[in-house]
This record gives sequence, structure tokens and C-alpha cells, in this order.
Amino acid sequence: MGERSIRVTARCLFRHEGQILTISAQDPDKPEPHYGVPGGGVEFGETSEQALRREMREEFGAEIADLDLLSVLEEIHALQGQTHHAVVFLYEGRFVDSSFYARPVISYVEGPEPRAKATWVPASVFVSGEKRLVPERLVKMLQE
Repeated sequence: MGERSIRVTARCLFRHEGQILTISAQDPDKPEPHYGVPGGGVEFGETSEQALRREMREEFGAEIADLDLLSVLEEIHALQGQTHHAVVFLYEGRFVDSSFYARPVISYVEGPEPRAKATWVPASVFVSGEKRLVPERLVKMLQE
């Protein structure tokens, strides 16, 4: 992403028994990690829903269903001295394969290499402020 570009992304909120599926990231400028929900970039010529379905196939090897657009959010934040700007299409959905809900940790890949592990985390730790969830407006949605 160029220094002055806006990235369009699609992300999905997966909920199960009071938990949400999260991906953690470490900002080198902050001591604690922050968490987000899975998703990825929208490519030219595809809708945000198509992008989300593609990303879940590529990263998790998963089909998803019952997508509901919750909100379109805008994120502007600094990371390692650079400003990042994104428009986020935030969906809620479910995995077609219910075995994803029984896995406490789900490995996912980006390209040919394993990237990280997604984990189910109680939504309450984000609502209480114990852990940081981005985009921050998502915390308010968890309270509703």
C-alpha cells in the first residue's frame, strides 16, 4: 500500500458461545497486542462480499454463509511512523463447516507461508477494555 492510498477491506465477525474469532497483531510502538477480525483486501472488480468469501477460502480453507453487512467503517491510524487509511466493510457471518467452532486455534495462511493463528476470545474482554479490539467501533457493536 502506498503511503497516501486508501485500502478497501472486508472483514467478518464470527461469534460462538460468547466468543469472537480474532487475529492478534503487535504494534512495535505499543506493549500490548491488539486484536481484529479476519478478512482482507478487496481487489479491483470484486464486491466486498466476494472479497470476503475469497479471503476466507484462501486463508482458512473455509466456506462462509449468512453474511450480513453490519457497517462500513473508516480507520485511520499510525503504525511504525506511517499513517494508514482503510475503508472497512464489516460483515457478520458463519462458517459452513461447524468444526471451525470447536477449534480453539485456527491456523491460517497468507500466500505460501503460514501467517498466524486465529483464536476464539471472549467478547467480554474487549467490552471491559482488558484487550484492545480494532476497529474500535466494533466494541460498541459487541455491547448491543
